[in-house]
Amino acid sequence: MRRFTAFVLGLCLSLPVLAEQVQRFGDLDVHYHVFNSSFLQPNVASAVGRVRSKAQGVINVVPMEKGKPVEAAVTGSAKDLTGKVIPLEFRRVSEEGAIYN
Repeated sequence: MRRFTAFVLGLCLSLPVLAEQVQRFGDLDVHYHVFNSSFLQPNVASAVGRVRSKAQGVINVVPMEKGKPVEAAVTGSAKDLTGKVIPLEFRRVSEEGAIYN
């Protein structure tokens, strides 16, 4: 039983984390999560102009107000290990009442 428990615990710790994060700015909730583009289905990746790759990341940002998605200007940057600032490019995708940046 002890080996089984250790196996299950190890399995849980080795799974990739895809947790959604939320930041609140007054009445605006900004939901976001980060993953590599290989998680996108091929038809979704081609529809939004992304290349599926383990080396390319995707940041999905959904600004919401009162539980409904709203349009917002999204900007951002990242820093590499040397401290160099890299500007991020965001593209708005709207489908079936949802707005993604």
